[in-house]
Amino acid sequence: MPKSPNHAKKLLEVVHSDVCGPMHTSTFGGKRYFVTFIDEYSHFCVVYLLRNKSEVADKFAEFVAFAENQTIDKFMLELEFKKCKADHCIYAKWNDQDMIFVALYVDDLVLASNNDELLKSTKEALSSRFDMTDLGHLRSSAWKRITLLRLLKTQDSS
Repeated sequence: MPKSPNHAKKLLEVVHSDVCGPMHTSTFGGKRYFVTFIDEYSHFCVVYLLRNKSEVADKFAEFVAFAENQTIDKFMLELEFKKCKADHCIYAKWNDQDMIFVALYVDDLVLASNNDELLKSTKEALSSRFDMTDLGHLRSSAWKRITLLRLLKTQDSS
């Protein structure tokens, strides 16, 4: 069957969702509904089990947060950042003299570096991929500069 010209051309461009239930038999946890989210491009599927149909909006928000986190995570690794093993929302990059840390919290990014140029280039790279607002600098004796960025839209802007 030929592909439709309207198919998604990148990840998360088109996501299909469906809600099913109530099922005659519930799970051991009392769940009788489920909602699916399927990425049209990759066919990646996420299924959430629900007790009530009213939980769909919460699961949609959870899926959006999951998808955004995966997008940012992939991009940070492309920028050669290492993910912190103890806290998966913290990324670090360093060489013999300079280092930078990026902490992700909901829709905010906090950047801390001992090198202004490294901070600037990282900010530019992030801004080229995501719509952001620079909320300014926080001074610290330990770091040259700490920058707070707000992600306006954490989806790919390309």
